[in-house]
Amino acid sequence: MKIERNVGKVDVIIRMVAGLPLSVWGIYAGSWWAALGIILIVTGLMRHCTVYSLLGISTVRKRRD
Repeated sequence: MKIERNVGKVDVIIRMVAGLPLSVWGIYAGSWWAALGIILIVTGLMRHCTVYSLLGISTVRKRRD
């Protein structure tokens, strides 16, 4: 089963830039924020966000043919 990509390049960068320090800080502080940071990183790496799918959102640019 192929998962449709709905997270674009800029969105991936934002998720990585926000997710990495958030997860590191959350782990250091023993906070649930670490889980949010890890979710951002995973969705960025997979280029798929389930919440986006449920809302019908896609930040992937359409190719011009």
